[in-house]
Amino acid sequence: MEKLIGGEIYRAVAEAVSAGELPQRLLAPFNVDINLEPGRGDFSCNAALVNAKTFGMPPRRLAEIIVGRLSGIAVGSPDSLFGNVD
Repeated sequence: MEKLIGGEIYRAVAEAVSAGELPQRLLAPFNVDINLEPGRGDFSCNAALVNAKTFGMPPRRLAEIIVGRLSGIAVGSPDSLFGNVD
């Protein structure tokens, strides 16, 4: 499941680059972790946190751009992505 979610995040970033929302940059490696605590979503991801400097923006703004292109995912506190897998 981690690879599937990671792939969707890469896709969302590529779409945002194509749309001019993000500059063209290579994503640094990021983690997708499966949550075991009920009510915290099925997974969390630190893609925005580890890539904010690369894209020259605050982590939360990068997370919002990524989330805007994904379904069922929200920006967590302060800059992680959380979501459920349908």
